[in-house]
Amino acid sequence: MFAPLVAFATSSATRSSEGRSGARQLRTCALRADQARAHALVDALLGPPDQAAERAVAVLNAHAAALAWACDTNGAYPAPASVAAQLDSAAERLRTGADERDPVAVLGQMAVDALAAHRSTAAA
Repeated sequence: MFAPLVAFATSSATRSSEGRSGARQLRTCALRADQARAHALVDALLGPPDQAAERAVAVLNAHAAALAWACDTNGAYPAPASVAAQLDSAAERLRTGADERDPVAVLGQMAVDALAAHRSTAAA
């Protein structure tokens, strides 16, 4: 007796979820197309990004992450001055190209070493 009603409700719900999924996919495609057009416009106006700019951004992101880690690990803000100074020095070498290593690895290890040195000096 209720089988046709159940079948209708089930098929209606399936079509509705498929419609939402399809709409989501269309929005995602439209967003990607908009992003591609925006990048193309920026490239047309300013030219493609150069390696130095990309390197500077990578170093700035790694530097900020290393400072944030030092603050979180130390439990205080700002990071200790000695730690910040060592990170600044390493970041400058990375930015200028004097050091071609991976900024995340270099600054992460520098943060660990600098904070350990700071803690051993403070404990002494």
